[in-house]
Amino acid sequence: MITEIVMLPLKVSADVSQPNSSAGKAIREILALELTVQGARYAYYGQFIEKPETAVIFVNWDSLDDHKNFISSS
Repeated sequence: MITEIVMLPLKVSADVSQPNSSAGKAIREILALELTVQGARYAYYGQFIEKPETAVIFVNWDSLDDHKNFISSS
């Protein structure tokens, strides 16, 4: 298993910790779509306390090939 780590810049007012906020909804929708891809197993996200304008997304993949196939199909 490998873990993809994505650093995502946010608007200053964005708060992904609130599930009903537009930023929270957008990230959850993206992760739900990504988890439908073959080899994607788990996904989770958070927002840095020290840098609230940055979110981080983690996606666990079965293999590097599954991740590469996803990237090439995007």
